[in-house]
Amino acid sequence: MAQPTVSVQIKKLSETAGFPLFEQVGKRIYLTDAGRQVYAGCGDVFLALSSLEERLNEMRGLASGYFQLAATSTAKYLAPRLLGAFVQRYPGIEASLQIHNRTALIERLENNEDDLYVFADPPDRQEVVVQTILPNPLVVFARSDHPMAHEENIAFARLANEPFLIREPGSETRMVTLQDSACRFSPATAWG
Repeated sequence: MAQPTVSVQIKKLSETAGFPLFEQVGKRIYLTDAGRQVYAGCGDVFLALSSLEERLNEMRGLASGYFQLAATSTAKYLAPRLLGAFVQRYPGIEASLQIHNRTALIERLENNEDDLYVFADPPDRQEVVVQTILPNPLVVFARSDHPMAHEENIAFARLANEPFLIREPGSETRMVTLQDSACRFSPATAWG
């Protein structure tokens, strides 16, 4: 900086502090007590900024930080494996996992409570970026003594005549089941 610019900046800093920061004795300039306090404070500020920059660099390199994954109960077996692989790759990241039904997970998404969400069927929202991880087929189970227990490729029309148990309202599995079957099961048939 040019000398006049430095003088203007020192004058503004002195006015902000409310005290003269320098005193001139002869041709030499000395810090006043207030000047020493401002100088020490600036050192603290520069140290804090340097420390902050270091921590941000660690986060940029995934050396430290915090990551929270939330998943629907449909993904309760997949999500821990995904998170485990992530933690193994980035051991400095503190990670946690939340498991909720679809309704609760959408509420958490709306409140931005987590870093990443795993849905079987993600909500249709413009502000949400969706990436498919893998297919998650739904299958029908029956007791071993049921007449269709050992059959394969059973038509939906035959299944529709059977009592059908599904997850509770608010469950993503229930929603996907009813949606994927194109509501071929009436509410009276789909117990749950």
